[in-house]
Amino acid sequence: MTKATRRACQNICEKDDLFVVDSVLTGRYISRTSGAHHGRPHVNTYVVVTILVVTLNACLIASLLVLRRRRHEALLQKNAMLRALPDMMFLLSCDGVYLDYHARDPNDLFVPPSRFLGRNMREILPPDLASRFEEAFAQASDEPVLVEYGLPINGEVRHFEARLVRCGSDKILSIVRDVSAQKLADDELTGALEDRARIERVAALGELAAWVAHEVKQPLSAILTNAQACIRYLSDPSRNLARIQDALRDVVGEAVRATDVVDRTRALFKGREPLVRESLVIGQSIDAVLGSVRSRMQRAGIEVRTVLEPGLPPALGADVQVQQVLFNLVLNAYDALMHVDPRHRRITIAARLEQGSHILISVSDTGRGIAVPDVETVFNPYFTTKEHGMGIGLTISRSIAEAHGGKLWATRNDGGGSTFWLTVPTAVSAARFLSGAASPARIG
Repeated sequence: MTKATRRACQNICEKDDLFVVDSVLTGRYISRTSGAHHGRPHVNTYVVVTILVVTLNACLIASLLVLRRRRHEALLQKNAMLRALPDMMFLLSCDGVYLDYHARDPNDLFVPPSRFLGRNMREILPPDLASRFEEAFAQASDEPVLVEYGLPINGEVRHFEARLVRCGSDKILSIVRDVSAQKLADDELTGALEDRARIERVAALGELAAWVAHEVKQPLSAILTNAQACIRYLSDPSRNLARIQDALRDVVGEAVRATDVVDRTRALFKGREPLVRESLVIGQSIDAVLGSVRSRMQRAGIEVRTVLEPGLPPALGADVQVQQVLFNLVLNAYDALMHVDPRHRRITIAARLEQGSHILISVSDTGRGIAVPDVETVFNPYFTTKEHGMGIGLTISRSIAEAHGGKLWATRNDGGGSTFWLTVPTAVSAARFLSGAASPARIG
């Protein structure tokens, strides 16, 4: 028996009963019916029970103190973990009332806690954003539902990602992360890619301009030389008319040559450029285009699928120009996907035989779709929805398609995005088209 216990027992026991207290605590207690022990008087049962109660209470208090200490240490550990997290957390009822929150820096909050705790999110958030959260609440389950949004905080627009999960049967936990820095980096990357695409297109136009300049410069130089010769001949008193006539004929010939250059350039846009036709394997043409853009697609996280019907017959046309059309369509799909969630970026290229006469190629994307009411508008010269677009890519592509006896058109996808359709005649169908036995018709 410890000294502390003995001192506690002195408050409830007589001095002569301490022997019995020792006996109870050490297991040597003798009951009243057995008589005295070594001449000690009998012990009151109440004393023994009291001692036992005190001992049990002491053990219970000690256990509670240990549990309280462990609970406090666990709470400190959880708080430390929460402080280390960059995310904000909000606990809401299923009808959108804020119940609790965690934020490492209160300055990151849209409004102070005193203004949103206990209130519905419709009273706090902009109406359109509150509606989006209500839709997400209805979809929330054990799997997180993602909501991306922007809010003006401290004078600037900050971008956030909220992941919503069910917390019990009547609450929603919203874990919010500030992705403004990532968004800025993504925008810079997108801008760099768009600049690169624009430079590539400008370079293509530069090549065309260089070709036109080269072809036109020679006849213009010849015209200038012959015109100067005519002036000299007319200044000569002898005025050799034969030589003057020859020089003027050369002027006319060079002028016709320059006109032909201009006409061929215009024919490129109108589908009248004579084609060097050859047998084409469409699958190989598609592979060549995808090979040139594969690294760009991988950097942007775009999934590219190809669905080719087995046993496609060969087409007839200029392989370089068909690839130019496909490249332009794939690049347009790439641009459309830069404005959607990276997890939903996908391009599907399919090819199948249509009506036994044409190969139908489709380039489909999961982007935002064609914004203008009339999809045919996108084929108008110099029409563009891009900030730095030139509006001639689809115009040239349609001209090339029609020059091959095919068609190029666009449709909207039901689930979002758009699909561009290109028909290229098979070798047999192209032969009929060239001989005038058949005219190109839209397939589909």
